[in-house]
Amino acid sequence: MHKLYLGLDIGSYSIKGVVIDNKNNIIVSHTQNIELNMMESFHKLLSYIKVNLDLNNNYIANYTITGSGKNIIKNIFTTGLVKNEIDCTKEGVLCINPNTEAIIEISNSDSKLITIKEGKLNNYKISNACDLCNGYFLESLSKKTNIPIEEMGHLASLSTRNINLKNNCNVLLEDEIIKKISRGYDKKDIFSSLFNIIVKDYIEYFKGIKEINNNIIFVGGLSKCNYLITEFTKVLNKNIMVAKNSSYVTALGAAIYAKNNKKQVSFDFNTKNTAMKTKIEICNKCPVNCEIVSMYIGDELVDSFGYNCEKGKINIGKSNYDKSKVN
Repeated sequence: MHKLYLGLDIGSYSIKGVVIDNKNNIIVSHTQNIELNMMESFHKLLSYIKVNLDLNNNYIANYTITGSGKNIIKNIFTTGLVKNEIDCTKEGVLCINPNTEAIIEISNSDSKLITIKEGKLNNYKISNACDLCNGYFLESLSKKTNIPIEEMGHLASLSTRNINLKNNCNVLLEDEIIKKISRGYDKKDIFSSLFNIIVKDYIEYFKGIKEINNNIIFVGGLSKCNYLITEFTKVLNKNIMVAKNSSYVTALGAAIYAKNNKKQVSFDFNTKNTAMKTKIEICNKCPVNCEIVSMYIGDELVDSFGYNCEKGKINIGKSNYDKSKVN
């Protein structure tokens, strides 16, 4: 029997799983979008991995859980390693490019800059939903305009001029863009101007990127938007590389931590689907109006997610439990 290692990246919008061998080769990888029930979505991911592994000749020798939703899953799989997503992203990228000096990540939930020195984490910074350099903003705009983000990038690449977008608040800017589209402004010019603003906002927020000269790697869901990478390259005047398997680097890093962990814990694919209750509420503490999802086992709050700044954070514990608001 050959040993394999599992990395689970539990996000707010999707769950990713990566299985590697002892040489860090990816054997199976899969993304499962989170549907109405996180645990059902999680078990769909596990079913996919199980079906696509040869468990007659291989077994999961260890596993690591990471991501913003890791607290939910670690309550079920209590024996595995739990790591933060910054370390896992760093580890996954270094596996792909050992010379990496900086990681630009723009995902659906936030943006990050991670800097690396001599193969070790040097520093990092994370944005929140009020920043324009955030995948959450683009995802919301994409849903409201019914234009995929990749298509926005394609349209932007055809633009011949920029237009003036006045607002620097993402809520107001979204409204401004929708109004301009309805009034007949050219979408190509709107999206070209928008991506330019996002890149400049990222560079302003993450000033440390200016100090990095080489080996800058782009990861996250928006790495599929070629125009965004082009804008970063042009504005920074630096070569930006997109990581291979860029959407899986955090799960890959988690799997590598599992492989390197001396304490080996086998993974049970047949674990029961633990009953969880969900409470959904809208945070009204800023104009973003984040949808906060709280997960309960019994009457105990095990995790909450969906908030994009500290204003909406709900502390783990029993005091937040209200049976009348739980589905």
